[in-house]
Amino acid sequence: MNNPILPALVPKNDYRFMLWKDSLKKRPAPWNKGLNKNSDSRVKKISATMKEKKLNNAKIWREKRIKAGEMPSEQSLLEKNWMLAELIGLALGDGHIE
Repeated sequence: MNNPILPALVPKNDYRFMLWKDSLKKRPAPWNKGLNKNSDSRVKKISATMKEKKLNNAKIWREKRIKAGEMPSEQSLLEKNWMLAELIGLALGDGHIE
């Protein structure tokens, strides 16, 4: 039975799969591998442009996961009060509670 979320996959012993896998080894690494906003001005510009235009490249992926029930539709926010601050302090602290 096919899963509607996953594509139909070619078996790993199929010659087409083996040819595709070999072709991946011959491809060059992407230009931005290992770079982030802090280490490269081009990546920083891409990020700033997406933020300015309010683009979200994970929107479709996130919507599919929410529809499939794999992600909650809304984030549950914790009430920010002294009890939460205490808990975070204990978790990040040295473990001494006296």
